[in-house]
Amino acid sequence: MLNNMAHKVVIIEPINIIRDTLRMILHEESNATLQGTLSNISSLFPLLEMREVNIVFSEVFDEKISLVDGINSLRMLKSNYPNIDLIVHTEIEEPALLIQTNADAIYSKRNSVELTRLNFRKILTEKKVISAHFYEDRKMLSDYSYLSEYEWKILVLFCRAQNIRDIATLLKCSYRSVSRVKRKIMRALKITNNTQFKIMINHLNKKMGQ
Repeated sequence: MLNNMAHKVVIIEPINIIRDTLRMILHEESNATLQGTLSNISSLFPLLEMREVNIVFSEVFDEKISLVDGINSLRMLKSNYPNIDLIVHTEIEEPALLIQTNADAIYSKRNSVELTRLNFRKILTEKKVISAHFYEDRKMLSDYSYLSEYEWKILVLFCRAQNIRDIATLLKCSYRSVSRVKRKIMRALKITNNTQFKIMINHLNKKMGQ
């Protein structure tokens, strides 16, 4: 795809050597214009105000923001800039959480440089960025559900160390209503009990290197 069109790309990767590798592969495998290489997701939105971008390669968290904030930022990206194709490259291996970014493609960066190059080549030569090999297969095999905006908002509030009663007060709804949404979130993410839910919340609040 990139070989036939003048795409404008941003790479977001907190690890220097991986960021340099992605930049090198992008240069060698396409004629795309690199609009920026960023070490954190929070720098993306100011850049989008200044430069035209239509493809973003991004990790889902970094040293500055937690996993939940990273996913939240990428959801905002897809919501506010629907014409931008989002390709997530990540060391996170939880597809239930990764699909919440609404990314067009997802692949693991725990690969060799050559395997990463092969993955990139496939992405760059697709007629569309959305690739069954990277995204739909993972979603199908894992059978996880995409959370609605309201369900995601509730999950983020749980990550902010709020309990059901506090969330109900904040949203001006009933305790039972929040509890019902929590159960829907757990079913969607294949979480069977509150202990697993707390473990997931702790994981979502981690930053890179912690």
